[in-house]
Amino acid sequence: SDLYYTITTVGPLDLAIGVKPPSGVGISIEGGGFTGGGFLKFDFDKKEYTGALELSFKDKIGLKAIGILNTKMPDGSKGYSLLIIITVEFNPIQLGLGFTLNGVGGLLGLHRTFLIEPLQKGIYDGSLSNILFPQNIVANAPVIISQLQTVFPAQENHFLIGPMAKIGWGTPTIMTLDLGLLIEIPRPGFALLGIFRLILPNPEAPIVKIRVDFVGYFDLEKGQISIDGALVDSKILTYTLTGNMAFRLYYKDQPSFLLSIGGFHPAFTPPPMNLPEMKRISIVIFSGNPSLKTESYMAVTSNTIQFGSKAELSYSFKVFNVYGFLSNDVLIQLSPLYFIADFQAMLAV
Repeated sequence: SDLYYTITTVGPLDLAIGVKPPSGVGISIEGGGFTGGGFLKFDFDKKEYTGALELSFKDKIGLKAIGILNTKMPDGSKGYSLLIIITVEFNPIQLGLGFTLNGVGGLLGLHRTFLIEPLQKGIYDGSLSNILFPQNIVANAPVIISQLQTVFPAQENHFLIGPMAKIGWGTPTIMTLDLGLLIEIPRPGFALLGIFRLILPNPEAPIVKIRVDFVGYFDLEKGQISIDGALVDSKILTYTLTGNMAFRLYYKDQPSFLLSIGGFHPAFTPPPMNLPEMKRISIVIFSGNPSLKTESYMAVTSNTIQFGSKAELSYSFKVFNVYGFLSNDVLIQLSPLYFIADFQAMLAV
């Protein structure tokens, strides 16, 4: 049978023939002691350039860089914004008393700002490491760039400076602290980013593996210091360790102080200080059936001291099950002086 094609147009039909330039280029390097690679990509619709570079020299020096350049503002107006992160890691340099300098880096933002809430959320999922000394940036570039765009949006006439350092302790290194300082001009405050890692007795055969991610914000105008932290990917032997902490210090209007590791006493209502959801410091010894876990907390405020713990066991077997717990909660108020101490235990079969 015959096949017919019908084209119907309304108004003039414009056809154009041209050459579409490439939207990206990649490079791989191996030779002269250098290994690595990188890429540069251009989004025509967003007018956005993104790129990443990762190089290693004889496994002694590692250079990583990632950048975002927008040639128009988010509202479509003329302008530009730039964000660059560059880090260098190297063999430890002795600083004394067992401490070493393992790396340096920095962040530069032109017509960029930072948002504290996305930074604080990053301490719970481990994504803070995408800002402080990021790893595998070429392979993880889409995730890292997306997060950077969320945390550091374009803002005209705002500028960012962020020095970074990686400090270690021990030989071999069993403790590291990644630190970053975010200074924004003109903003009456700054942010402190950190990742603390502890591996015992050595990195090759770890028995204790602790990682604490934290974000602090110092608001000089309001006179407020806020620091939030969380345990991430932490274990003792094979037992998972979880929980978070919060620190608040208000030293201008209505001075107040608060430090909590794992939460508060059940009878205590914390003041409105923009606290995250507090989770007990918990270690899961058995998960499933049987289940055995322990949790604890400690808090100090301007007028109270609080601490407590709980151990909980459950086990089901065919026609019967066992459940039991042992807990204590103590709340001490300094003025006027009084205290509450609860001790509870139960075993049911």
